[in-house]
Amino acid sequence: MDRVLEFASHHPILVLALVSVFALFLFTEFRRLSRPYREVEPGQATRLINDGAVVVDVRQPDVFKRGHIAGAANYPADRFDAFEDELNKRLKQAKTQMVLLYCEMGMTSARTATQLAKKQAELDVVHLKGGITAWQRENLPLRKG
Repeated sequence: MDRVLEFASHHPILVLALVSVFALFLFTEFRRLSRPYREVEPGQATRLINDGAVVVDVRQPDVFKRGHIAGAANYPADRFDAFEDELNKRLKQAKTQMVLLYCEMGMTSARTATQLAKKQAELDVVHLKGGITAWQRENLPLRKG
């Protein structure tokens, strides 16, 4: 123990860097574990879609038309609240409480997933990690129009 204290007294910058990295790691893990939604990779997302999850694309309509996951509804993130009734109807028709959200890279859909999960706690909100970009990277199919 004396050697550790001696090292720390001779190398305070290294010790500070180590403590900072450890604190950052703990903060990041705490945020990840406290998210109100699940995050899935494209392969897992296909299984959820096959199991009947309602798929929602939160990108703008013009981007949605260029390519989207088959069966996805387009509820843009900036107007997402306006589509809440429509989403609830789709969930009721599909007889599920699972919603899979995605956007271009995953940032916007993560924010939308947080809002939706907090607003409707009974839903199983799932977010596609990496968005449609990750989906395309896995060579999974898209629909146009």
